[in-house]
Amino acid sequence: MIDPKKFKISCSAIGRIMTDSKELSKAEKIKRLITAINETAAKRDALKDGLKSKEAASEKVNSLVLELDALRKLPDTINISETCKTYCEDWVMEQIYGRKKEFTSKQTDKGNKTEFDAVELLEGFYNWKFAAKNSSRKANDFMSGECDIVLPDTIVDIKSSFSCFTFPLFETKIPDGDYEWQIQGYMSLWGKPKGMVSYVLMDMPDEMIDRELRWKFKDGYTKEQYEADYAKYIYSNIDAKYRVKSFEFEYDAEKIEAVKNRVELCREYIGTLVSI
Repeated sequence: MIDPKKFKISCSAIGRIMTDSKELSKAEKIKRLITAINETAAKRDALKDGLKSKEAASEKVNSLVLELDALRKLPDTINISETCKTYCEDWVMEQIYGRKKEFTSKQTDKGNKTEFDAVELLEGFYNWKFAAKNSSRKANDFMSGECDIVLPDTIVDIKSSFSCFTFPLFETKIPDGDYEWQIQGYMSLWGKPKGMVSYVLMDMPDEMIDRELRWKFKDGYTKEQYEADYAKYIYSNIDAKYRVKSFEFEYDAEKIEAVKNRVELCREYIGTLVSI
């Protein structure tokens, strides 16, 4: 038996459940109808008696009142986005089939393979002392996660750009808002007041370069071609100020409270799925 109360959101996926629903909630629909009734009634009352327009306005008010009564009798719905629903459905299927939904790409592969080198790059760039890759996972009643670096008052999460053209060199705001949700989750779990999302530009590992070149030169390549293309994947010869771009955040209790509320809605929706 699947227990919806066991659902917790991974910090890396908070952004997926926090997307807004395009459909209005029942409460929002009721509020709009009440506003429409009041506005239409006010227009009706301003018209002279006997005018057809006043009769039409009265009929409109009556129609809206009937619509409001019918809406109030409808059961409350769980108003979450389709993206959020899909995440919940995937979680339920993972529980049923005992398999974890996985996503892999050459972008994530590079990030995984260069994470320890990325920590060293950041340690030297910011002159941190004794920074190390975190390997512990934390959880509370609503979320779980494993951040990259834990400093005395700051949580750091690393994002490895695949190439210089995906590196946010000129960005003044974080390019992906989901990462802000992720770092807020980490700050909550570790009890830190500050968070930092650091994009890094690392050398591509040799085995990945070989794979890229084999795909590009399907009929084989010369030594000169290999050396020329190999250099395109190497960034360690470039000043670190062009290879590190960080975005800093402060802990936001309101955002965390919103995450907790959304997790509760997810559990309600999961309850409707497992009762089928």
